[in-house]
Amino acid sequence: LKISMHAYVNPGYTKSFLIDTMSTLSRADGGSIGYYFRASAFAVLDTVKKEAETKAREFKFTVPDSLGSFNLMVAGFSTDYYSSSAEASFTVVKPGHGEKTSLTGFDINVSDRQFTDKRDKCTYYVLDAGNTEWLRENLAWRGAGYAFLNCDVMSEIFGRYYTWEEALNACPEGWRLPSEADWQNLLSNMGIKADKHSDAIGAAGKLMENISFNGTVMWPFSKNVKISNSARFSAIPSGYATLDGNDRKYQNLNSYAVFWCSDKAEDGAYCRYLYKDVDCLYSGVRDTKSFYASVRCVRDKKTN
Repeated sequence: LKISMHAYVNPGYTKSFLIDTMSTLSRADGGSIGYYFRASAFAVLDTVKKEAETKAREFKFTVPDSLGSFNLMVAGFSTDYYSSSAEASFTVVKPGHGEKTSLTGFDINVSDRQFTDKRDKCTYYVLDAGNTEWLRENLAWRGAGYAFLNCDVMSEIFGRYYTWEEALNACPEGWRLPSEADWQNLLSNMGIKADKHSDAIGAAGKLMENISFNGTVMWPFSKNVKISNSARFSAIPSGYATLDGNDRKYQNLNSYAVFWCSDKAEDGAYCRYLYKDVDCLYSGVRDTKSFYASVRCVRDKKTN
């Protein structure tokens, strides 16, 4: 038996299963087999084919409004045989910020401004940093890049992961991929000095937000990093992705936050990144085509 579900789904997601089109069981003597589905966390149990029946009913499963990780099971049973089963795990998520969403703990003030991307109507909180404005959330534009584990419902939760070449053109009109000069300006407004393309000691805690995903704190406790988010940058450890053959491998969720810079390097492009256990905003170089990182967009403030 085999059963599949998307790794991440929204409440209300519906999927239909028909035994006749699934990988099923057989008996050597050609005898009858019954099937049932079970989603115990949601108190769902449905026998779609009794052993004596010749045709199975369709099983239609709708995900309730319950955030968390769950299993859906299908099982086959037959007289004088042990039952056989298969399970598919999935996580229910909901975008946004608030008590009933997947990301909780996001610092919001009544005076905070927001920006809406005209391309897809996604809305982001905005950070003032001297003469520039930054998006406080990872870019989620689906015109390029990939969602976490290739599940599009995660785009508006962790943002998308872009190659450097994609990132250069991913920001909305009027916004840009931050240069090293933009990062220097941000650090200066935080009261931190660092040479160009150099590590900025003491910056991580001021950039990290103590956000939880489905009730679990994302940045794990570290005695070396005091998370304050005093810069209100609201960085989350969404990790990164690398190209493994023809597939993308998503890595280091809850450990790293990695953001592309627009600056080209001799053997790649620059990025800025945070690590869970060190109070430092690192500078590094990654491949422009096989490495996927988050994007924070920046723009110059308008002057009247």
